[in-house]
Amino acid sequence: MIESVLTNPIFAFIVLVGLVVFFHEWGHFIVGRLLGVAVEEFSIGFGPTAYSFKKNGTEYKICWLPLGGYVRFYGAEIDGVIPAARREESILTTALYKRSLISIAGPAANFLLSFLIMVVLSGTGMPMPSARVAVMAGKPAAAAGLQSGDRVVAVDGVPVRSWKDLSEKIAAEPGVPLNFSVERPGHSGTMSLTITPEGEDSESAFGEKIRVGRIGVTQFFPTPRLVRQGGGFEGAWGVQTGDTVTAVGGTQVTYLHDLFGALDALSGGSGPQAFAKAVQQWAASGRLLDEVPEWTVRRGDANVALEIDPQALGLWAQALPSDTLMHWDEIFLTSDLLVAGSSPASGWQESCGLVPGVGIRGAGETVRTMASPIDLSLLLRQLTPESVPMPPTPLGQDKLLGSVGVPLRLVLADGSLVDRVCQVPLHLKRDSLNRERPEMAFGVRFETSGLPMEQVIVRSSSWWHAPSDAVAAVGEQAATIFVGLKKLVSGSIPLANLGGPIQIARVAGSAAEGGLLIFFLTVSWMSINIGMFNLLPLPALDGGALLMQGVEAAYGRPLPLTVQHMVQRLGVALILALIVLVFYNDILRLLGG
Repeated sequence: MIESVLTNPIFAFIVLVGLVVFFHEWGHFIVGRLLGVAVEEFSIGFGPTAYSFKKNGTEYKICWLPLGGYVRFYGAEIDGVIPAARREESILTTALYKRSLISIAGPAANFLLSFLIMVVLSGTGMPMPSARVAVMAGKPAAAAGLQSGDRVVAVDGVPVRSWKDLSEKIAAEPGVPLNFSVERPGHSGTMSLTITPEGEDSESAFGEKIRVGRIGVTQFFPTPRLVRQGGGFEGAWGVQTGDTVTAVGGTQVTYLHDLFGALDALSGGSGPQAFAKAVQQWAASGRLLDEVPEWTVRRGDANVALEIDPQALGLWAQALPSDTLMHWDEIFLTSDLLVAGSSPASGWQESCGLVPGVGIRGAGETVRTMASPIDLSLLLRQLTPESVPMPPTPLGQDKLLGSVGVPLRLVLADGSLVDRVCQVPLHLKRDSLNRERPEMAFGVRFETSGLPMEQVIVRSSSWWHAPSDAVAAVGEQAATIFVGLKKLVSGSIPLANLGGPIQIARVAGSAAEGGLLIFFLTVSWMSINIGMFNLLPLPALDGGALLMQGVEAAYGRPLPLTVQHMVQRLGVALILALIVLVFYNDILRLLGG
């Protein structure tokens, strides 16, 4: 019950907006108080009052509509009459520099909130996907000798702490040879590999055309939950489809690369060929059963100790080609690509044979071996046409554009391999920039969908360095938001990307479901967003007030009342128009438009 409440989008929205708005209004409030301006009301929310109390001349309120908040300073009415004795207490008649400091204090408080959050997260550490890789066949990484399960620890001498560090370094250096320091399961020390990223046309987060580097790796997260293939290596241990390997001898197995390392450690080599050679030597000396340890698997709710079939293992070792270099991820098929069902079921999956218990071994015209669902997703993206005729469709209805033939190599329940060309439906979807783009509706659920990737804790080297790391993180967030706002104003990003309370509630709910870390990262992001948005030079925003105060400073005296009234009415009109726009966008999203 507690979890359902904490992850409820409405509850998460109230907490997120309440925290961000409180800090914003607190900034105005505390600076105004320090500068001697009287505060009549401090409110979180709008509308009817849910709770209030009065202290030191200020009424503190929580209102029923959690869509913002406000601070009402004394003497805020343009036509109001301010007694001479209280002119310094009025927000309209106090010194110009005081009004400017009060205006900027709200956005500054939002930046302060984000900074405090990032200091704590930088000091305690944030879990991030590790820099362990799955290697795609026929790409620079594979050609250079990088193997699935390898973990990159440095590139050109610069430490790599996470997948983010690795991907950013590779993307920034298309065509430039890079020296990779790599750790390999089952091997001591690090090895050095030189890989030159291929240049590839891509898009930035804002839809700009950019050239990035790619070496052909994806995040590595397959589990040691295996699919038994006909005549396969795993059959020598009596593995059944769906078994999860938990230990090989005394080596605990959590991820598939742990299994790779344990097998390599047995033979003192690297890869299936070395292990097959060792098996042949053990069999010839009669020590096979002594040298090969017992496997333990989780089958259903029970742990099962498997017994080796020496004859089956020997036959596998003899049949393995010695003249073709192979890696363990070409030997095993994990249930990461074992079909669990269709979501939603549309019929094409069943007609193509993608039913529960069937695994995907490879895809594409050259039947590229698939390492993970991410690998499959990248291939589907490559096969998706960039543009297709867009049929007129009523708002809210699905836009079916046709289908795309996708060659797949499947492993059936009996372990046999079959090749199929599946006609995958092509739909019109909206991307992150709210643009309509064709997208394949693959809709296949895999057995391990939702399982976490291997993670590392990335933290500052010490709490002393946490503030500087927090400043860098806040600066990175602010720079991204600034570019987004600039493109929004210039029209490069359509106004349809703006979201209102409903969209914020959906984001807040998703963040809450991800745990406290994701939620507070979202609070940090939203706080900077609100702070920078309020700095826009628009009437009714803090930036608009600062602009008017700058004009007043240049003019030498307060602007005429007619001008102030006009700006106030314009500000109200803009805010109302913005409210209508964001609610309109939210409703369209709910309708699928």
